[in-house]
Amino acid sequence: MECAAVWMQYLTAWYPLAEVRPVGPGAHVLATAATSTTGASCLELGRRMGATMIGTTRSEGNVSYLRELGADHVLVTGDDVDIAAQLDEMTGGRGIDLVFDAFGDGLIHRYAPALARDAWVLFYGMVDGRWPTLPFGDLFRANAVFKPYSVFNYVEDPAQRDRGIGAIRELVERGDLRPRIDRVFPFEQYIEAFDYTRDRDRHGKVVIVTDHCPPGA
Repeated sequence: MECAAVWMQYLTAWYPLAEVRPVGPGAHVLATAATSTTGASCLELGRRMGATMIGTTRSEGNVSYLRELGADHVLVTGDDVDIAAQLDEMTGGRGIDLVFDAFGDGLIHRYAPALARDAWVLFYGMVDGRWPTLPFGDLFRANAVFKPYSVFNYVEDPAQRDRGIGAIRELVERGDLRPRIDRVFPFEQYIEAFDYTRDRDRHGKVVIVTDHCPPGA
């Protein structure tokens, strides 16, 4: 089951942190929608690379979960929260070097004032359902890069794919990474599985098992 849950979430987060905008000690990384499996993978991988990891969530109930994954700081968003001010405080005034943003238009204008010099924003999803309008003033001020990101642009290159697979395999074999499985559905219940992912309040991957992958494999 774990094999089915490894590659998409960890490879999606690995390339931004290891190759697109490599991070390490001294770097501050913001992962929005951090309770998603990809956001959670960003926290896990970034922490192992030595970066200071900050995750956002809309619920206080997710704070302990994100800290367990590797978040040094958790920012609970809300309409009355000054996100940029909190990020400045969390980074000691240095700002955010890399944003791994799954959210869309709803957060970028709120965190952009806290971008560090030469920061990168890697945009890969729209949790709020809206394409982002760009805060050009903040991007100019920080000399920042806004880059749409898709993991498929990296795994389609054989050399990059092999590097990513090799790195994740090594971490899994060492026990540094272990995907969390929330629930397993038989293939015949794939509709119920998709409905479950929309309504659940739990974390981890939902796995659909085919006839060729017996339970417990």
